This record gives sequence, structure tokens and C-alpha cells, in this order.
Amino acid sequence: MKIAFSAPRSLVLLALPSLIAFSCGQPSYTDTDDAALLNFERFYERFHSDSLFQISRIQFPLPGLPSNPSAAQLDGESYFHTLDEWRMHRRIDFDKEPGVTRDVESFGDIVNERICVNNTFCQLRRFYLRDDGWYLIHYDDLNMVRR
Repeated sequence: MKIAFSAPRSLVLLALPSLIAFSCGQPSYTDTDDAALLNFERFYERFHSDSLFQISRIQFPLPGLPSNPSAAQLDGESYFHTLDEWRMHRRIDFDKEPGVTRDVESFGDIVNERICVNNTFCQLRRFYLRDDGWYLIHYDDLNMVRR
């Protein structure tokens, strides 16, 4: 059975950014620029599905925090993730992961993403838009939230 789609192509293209922004777990966005956000969402999809692309969009050594950081690291001692210990980041289906939330803040060419499990364990990733595209520039691995 073939179903005809009668909506004009321009209408579909206008609705596409809204569908993409709200299709995966409905993250909360603040201070967003629609064009930059759509560009980021396309990057984000590929970043999580293509391992070679992911590695190409991380400048190692990558600053951040490891899982279970030392007291010195929590107090500001530098830590850098390296290529040889990097684990591929996969996209999370937030609709199928109860208790897992995603908050995204966009400040023009910077996007901060915080993913939490039951508001107890969180990871932070910071992405930056360079002339040649988005890059992961900071990563705090999953850790217990300090209160």
C-alpha cells in the first residue's frame, strides 16, 4: 500500500527543526539560537553513531574529570582524557531510560550538556562550535553529584 504525502516540501522543512529538537527525550534548552541548535543536533546524532567521526571531533588530551576522581582532582588538579582510554559515547534513548535526564544550555558557540541518573550521578560535556564544526572540548565522566 502506498500512502501519498500531500504537505508542501517547504512546510516539512520548516517543521523539521521542531521535530528534531523534541524527538529524543525532550531535553530542556535555554538561550538557544534555532539555526545553531539544529546544526548541533545533526552533529550530535553523528557524534554518537560514527566512532571515527567522534574521535575526529575530540581534541585529545581532553580536559575534564574521570569517574571516581581523587580529592586533588575535585579541588582543581588537572585531568585529561586520552585517546587510548576513550570509550565510544552512544546516544541515550531517554524515553526508555527512566530516571535519566538531559539538560542542555546553549550560549551561541558553546553547548553544555548535563546527563543525570536519578539526580544522583551526572556527567557533563561541553561542545564548542569552531569554523569547521562542533567539537567536544570538556568531559566530566559520570560521578556522584556533590552537594
